[in-house]
Amino acid sequence: MFESAALEKKLSKAEFEALEPRLRTELLTAQLDLTETRDRAVLLVIAGVDGAGKAQVVHRLLEWLDPRHVVTHGFGLPEGDELRYPPMWRYWRALPAKGRTAVVFGSWYHQPLYERIAGSLPESDYLARLHAIARFEQMARVYAAFFERFDVALTPVLTAPPVAIGEQAPKMWAL
Repeated sequence: MFESAALEKKLSKAEFEALEPRLRTELLTAQLDLTETRDRAVLLVIAGVDGAGKAQVVHRLLEWLDPRHVVTHGFGLPEGDELRYPPMWRYWRALPAKGRTAVVFGSWYHQPLYERIAGSLPESDYLARLHAIARFEQMARVYAAFFERFDVALTPVLTAPPVAIGEQAPKMWAL
């Protein structure tokens, strides 16, 4: 199902290491320009299946960014007081101020997908939730001016069957 969404562009480890210093510099320069102009905010959403490498992506971003101007939020399923408010309330509160960057770890798609797969959310309610998410994303784009979602997925190598006891596991590299 997700083969159509897979990116065909790949960098070797050596190619990435050659580009990394320039990418880091450009990202940090863009962040510092943003803090000076304060004309917009940046919202980066890191989403995907558990075990796909979301944490590594967030850690890499936070290594590269100036921590004085970035805030990070992690979201799982809502609990406690969050259940008293509309589903998008907690995400709206996480939007950064102009001149700031926010990294959101976890996504607003998680709960409706989880509930739909579990069978506790009828299709009509699921579609209504997706429509509400689309409206929220549109508002976030207007407000933030730069809004981007990165979906981290498992590659076929990482979804290989588990290794039997006593066998040597193949060596794998991750971002």
